[in-house]
Amino acid sequence: SFNDNNYGILGLGAGYYVINNLEVGMDGDAWVGSAPQIYEVSPRLTYILPEISGLRFYLGTFFQRTIYTHDYAPLNAIGGRTGLLFPLGTRSYLSAGVVYEGYLNCDENVYSSCSQIYPEVGIGFNL
Repeated sequence: SFNDNNYGILGLGAGYYVINNLEVGMDGDAWVGSAPQIYEVSPRLTYILPEISGLRFYLGTFFQRTIYTHDYAPLNAIGGRTGLLFPLGTRSYLSAGVVYEGYLNCDENVYSSCSQIYPEVGIGFNL
């Protein structure tokens, strides 16, 4: 939700491993179903740590640009994420972790908070 409006969020991301365990990627989201419409674009960098006692941890950082269809200035954020990867098959995995996001040009008169921490869950496929 944003400003008492509820949305459905459609997102897609892709990445490329530039060296072993280091992924450069780009994510995009579209918030649909209410006004204003919201679009987010986020380049990211994720490092997957070597396996420790059967567990795979990841660490990442990102920049995010949020664009509104009207009435709000674009909003920039930087953040970090960490969590665990769980193999689902030879080329797929489940990720679960936590994200911190801090807004750079945030006006507390418009937004209720200029940072947030939230859980993330994802499914990834390696080609």
